[in-house]
Amino acid sequence: FYHPFYYSQAWSSEELLEAQREQQASMPYLELLAIARACSTFGSKWAGKRILCRSDCEPASSALSKKYSKVPQLQHLIRLIGVLALSHNFDIRVKHIASLHNIRADPFSTSFRFV
Repeated sequence: FYHPFYYSQAWSSEELLEAQREQQASMPYLELLAIARACSTFGSKWAGKRILCRSDCEPASSALSKKYSKVPQLQHLIRLIGVLALSHNFDIRVKHIASLHNIRADPFSTSFRFV
């Protein structure tokens, strides 16, 4: 959500395949992918601004804050977010919030079914 804009898109089968782990999809991967998509979509509007992303996915929040992950797929997304931030000249930070307080995003994210 970027006032007054809202971006929503279903995951493609390729993205879900990339997120797939032994038993289920990787939520940190999908969370960072959503942040990367937001940076790509709104980055030109964010030039010169500080952007705060709120996420209820602690592993994704931690990895993006540290700008590092041991998981290659997550590290790739962290680098992509960094390149987009540099290209469009914005500063991006992430703050972990409890799922209980994530009232704006959760109704949309839970409306999609993961295969």
